[in-house]
Amino acid sequence: MKTMKKLIALLAACVLVIGSLAACGGGGGTAPAGSGGAAPAAGGDKSEIVIGYASSFTGPLGEFTQAFDWDSKLCLDAINKDGGIDIGGKKYTVRVVTGDTESTAATATEVAKKLILEDKVDILVGAWTPENTAPVAAVAEQYGVPCICSNSPWESWTATYDPEWAYGLMFSANDIVNGYVTSLVKIKDQTNGKVGFLFDSDVDGVTFSGLLQPLLEENGFTVYDPGRFSVDTTDFTSIIADLQANDCDIVCGNQILPNFMTAWKQFNEKNYIPKAFVLGKGLCYGTDFMALDPLPDGIMCEIEFSKDFPYYSELLGLSCADLANKWEEEKGTQFPVCSFGYDIVFWEVLNEALKNCADLEPETIKEAIGNVKMDTIYGPVDFTEANGHVSVCPIVCGQWYPSEEWADTYDFNITGVGRYSDIPEEDPYIIPNTTQK
Repeated sequence: MKTMKKLIALLAACVLVIGSLAACGGGGGTAPAGSGGAAPAAGGDKSEIVIGYASSFTGPLGEFTQAFDWDSKLCLDAINKDGGIDIGGKKYTVRVVTGDTESTAATATEVAKKLILEDKVDILVGAWTPENTAPVAAVAEQYGVPCICSNSPWESWTATYDPEWAYGLMFSANDIVNGYVTSLVKIKDQTNGKVGFLFDSDVDGVTFSGLLQPLLEENGFTVYDPGRFSVDTTDFTSIIADLQANDCDIVCGNQILPNFMTAWKQFNEKNYIPKAFVLGKGLCYGTDFMALDPLPDGIMCEIEFSKDFPYYSELLGLSCADLANKWEEEKGTQFPVCSFGYDIVFWEVLNEALKNCADLEPETIKEAIGNVKMDTIYGPVDFTEANGHVSVCPIVCGQWYPSEEWADTYDFNITGVGRYSDIPEEDPYIIPNTTQK
């Protein structure tokens, strides 16, 4: 447990300090609580509630926002259907203003400030990875603006500070590794039980390798760890040879897609394909697998949304399967696995919070968000972690295979649910591999 806390703190320190320092520097110091984006109380000339959404619409994290426009229109149509939300006897429509963080923490800070100071947003939203959520939350704290952040490991998001104005709809790093190990335990007797690590030296690599090793060992696996390698590594042949020499039937790693594309090709060139492969972070969508050469089969990674999730959105009147099927029928493409749930759940929470506001004072909105308790497209939302500022969303493990329904993409089965026993799972399979003895 002490090791885990140290690793989580390291992750947080490396990411949060960027956003926090940028938010507090340059310009005129900290504004008084409630200034900047503060909205007037219900009544007066105000007729709409403005949401500022800061996230990566370009850059290497840009794929995470691919469903945002579609999801948001669906939710805003439902929210504004009868003239908007009644607050203090007056109807307010809800509108969203977006800001492109360009996948960098420094830009996220500037975008969040612009949304508050120029666009005068009532509520700030930061989404998709700590590069966005940490600096956006820091700016919200600086200006006293109600804020929701989504899709980051909550343990790192709150490890070095106590949020006051920001609330997190987050996943847990522990849930990710529990899903991995739940899957691997099912096929342990089909392997020699030796797990080799392929983790780089960035904060994710350090954190997830540290969390995984003791959990694997508790479940009877033997871990071989060759150590962290530089994130700019392009030649993995010596690492691969080391894993092969140590007879690792299973490999677990965490890399961005371009780096893993190189590593995967070199695994194949060395004629060494582990019986089971778990790769976090880099493979979020079915189309990501099409970038690998040669095409893989059976790689496992985290799954953030599935048609099999047994949850329902009262706002939309749709189950998880209904939502995914609606996208596929309208778009003619596979639903965007990673993005879908998080794009919906923050609208559900904002709608519920605003319905319970007596006025639009920032303090009122902030307290209403924290008091939300409801069932959503991501199951029950209840801000119970981090002194009442985080609600944990489900994340599980799945195994990917070439899609039989959609061209040029992959589908998945859920193979490890960890503590989310209400989500159905299947046993993973192992690809026969003659290089393993």
